[in-house]
Amino acid sequence: MKAKYAGVCRRCGGRINVGDDIDWTKETGACHVTCKENIVKISKSCSVSTPIVPIQKVLEPIPTGLENEQVRLFWSDGEYLSGWMPSGSNPAIEWLEKLGLCHYVSGWGMHFERDAASETLVPGITIANGGSFTVKAADDFARPGINKRFETEYQTKIARLDKRAQAFAESISTGKPVILRSWSEECDGSVDECDVDNLYEYAMPNGTTKIERNHSY
Repeated sequence: MKAKYAGVCRRCGGRINVGDDIDWTKETGACHVTCKENIVKISKSCSVSTPIVPIQKVLEPIPTGLENEQVRLFWSDGEYLSGWMPSGSNPAIEWLEKLGLCHYVSGWGMHFERDAASETLVPGITIANGGSFTVKAADDFARPGINKRFETEYQTKIARLDKRAQAFAESISTGKPVILRSWSEECDGSVDECDVDNLYEYAMPNGTTKIERNHSY
C-alpha cells in the first residue's frame, strides 16, 4: 500500500514519505517494503520502537456563528496595570484568547496584547484608537502566525525523530551504541559528595535504549 502520511519505519528506523510503498498492520505499524533483510531481522526483536510521528496541528475553524460578532476595545486605567480590554460576548473573547490576542490578568480582567493593539485588524480601523472589529478579522490577523508556529513545532519534532531514527539505524548497522541525548539532573544519592549527575541516553544495536549515569564529584 502507499503511505498516506509521513512517518518512521518500525523496522529500520528510516523515514517514510507520503507515497512510499509500505507494509502496515495495526499490530506492527508502518514499515518499508524494501527494508534490508538483516535490518528487518534485528529490528523485529526490538523491545523499544521509534516514537510515532506527531500529528501536524493547524488552528481549527472559527465556531459557527461567531465570525461576524463585534468586539470593541476600551482603555482601562488601573493602580498596577493599564491597557486595552476587549468588550464582547464570552465566546468571542474566548476565541480572542485562543488566538493569543488577549489573556486573563488576575484581579484586572482580560488584557489585550500590546503588539496586537498597535496593529490594524480591519482596513481603516486602528485598534489602538478603540475601533471595533469582527472575530473573523481578528482570526484572519492572528491565524497565519499561529499556523506558522504549529508548522515550526512540527518540523522541529520531525527533525528530532529523524535524528533518533538515524541513530538507531547507525547502531543496528555498526553494532555499537549511538548517543541519542544528554542532560544533567540532581544526583540520585547513590554516591557521597555529588550534587549533579550527567546522563546519556544511547540507541542500542538490539533496538533498545540505555541510560548511563555519570556522577560529578
